[in-house]
Amino acid sequence: AKNKIEELKTLLQEPKRVVILSHTNPDGDAIGSSLAWAETLKQHGHKVTCVVPNRFPYYLDFMPGCQDILLFKGDKQDDVVEAVKSADVIFCLDFHTMTRLDGLGDVIDHNQHAKRVLIDHHLDPMEDFDLMLSYPKASSTCYLVALIVEQLYGAERITRDMAENLFVGMMTDTGNFAFSSVTPDVFRMVSVLASKEISIPDIHNNVYNSF
Repeated sequence: AKNKIEELKTLLQEPKRVVILSHTNPDGDAIGSSLAWAETLKQHGHKVTCVVPNRFPYYLDFMPGCQDILLFKGDKQDDVVEAVKSADVIFCLDFHTMTRLDGLGDVIDHNQHAKRVLIDHHLDPMEDFDLMLSYPKASSTCYLVALIVEQLYGAERITRDMAENLFVGMMTDTGNFAFSSVTPDVFRMVSVLASKEISIPDIHNNVYNSF
């Protein structure tokens, strides 16, 4: 919705300290959307930390930027707590309730001054957010992030790394583009990502054939 895009644009006018969260047992959509959104925000001067509760599958290790994600259930717990404590904005990507964060939810609750923004495609968000970009009919959170970046800054700001990360989430959350949630506009966005010279065969092989 245009009014929500304008509200998001206003929120991000000045550089902010940002934490991007995703759910326990993060999948390709969680990691892809977080990394792509983080790169977008960094392009515009924001200080960004990506956090997930626990380790993501090893076959996603090829995704650009994943080495910078902090794991709450790991040796970076103090860094996570400090990042959350000082955050001006907390983005919640690919989950609809804080219960999907395990113990990390308690850390989030201690920061009452940060604006909370939801970008998600699951049914029935359970908490109150300052801004909700919640669209259950969307095929993936990566698709939503791609649309948001396109509307905020233009598709030309999508880099090759962003395109690769977004494609992973769109591919995995649609069953390799076989689910009923796939729309013509999903394929339009795939075309936009493909124009960034990503290697779709390599991405597919890394995700599905790396056991």
